[in-house]
Amino acid sequence: MDAQKRNKILLIVAIVLLLANLSMLTLNWIKKPICKEDFRKERMHKMGHSNFSDKISSELNLTPEQHKKYKELKTIHFQYIHTVRDSIQKNKNLIHEELMKQEPNIDYINQLSDSIGVLNAEFEKLNYNHFFELKKQLTPEQQDKFKLLIKKLPHGKDAHKKRYKMKKQE
Repeated sequence: MDAQKRNKILLIVAIVLLLANLSMLTLNWIKKPICKEDFRKERMHKMGHSNFSDKISSELNLTPEQHKKYKELKTIHFQYIHTVRDSIQKNKNLIHEELMKQEPNIDYINQLSDSIGVLNAEFEKLNYNHFFELKKQLTPEQQDKFKLLIKKLPHGKDAHKKRYKMKKQE
């Protein structure tokens, strides 16, 4: 096979691979996984994840009243969190749409990126405020246990994966 023919085949293979990668990235970025809550819980159980709220309740020995208050706080918290996550995803979708245009508006992409940064900061604040509200409900003895529990938790990017690895090592 001569070099010109080989180069042509390699170019075609490279283009096909590039298109396949771009297609997968596009699908991952645009399509948010749609999982029903029961399916999600079942999947997490199969993977060895325990219900975090049950773990908190048992390890902190929450009273029935504290447990009820914690569930209320958690419900409110997740409503806010879902709103923020949805906004982040919408902005990512808008960025992707803009990138696909013949001449994307970089200023608009930068504005959306900045907005995602603000939303990520809001996400973190909501999480830490949620744990602060829980801590306020605890007795001093429970707060000591809470501190130990929080120290054990991985945080930052991909914390859920780190928690899963910790679970497997136990």
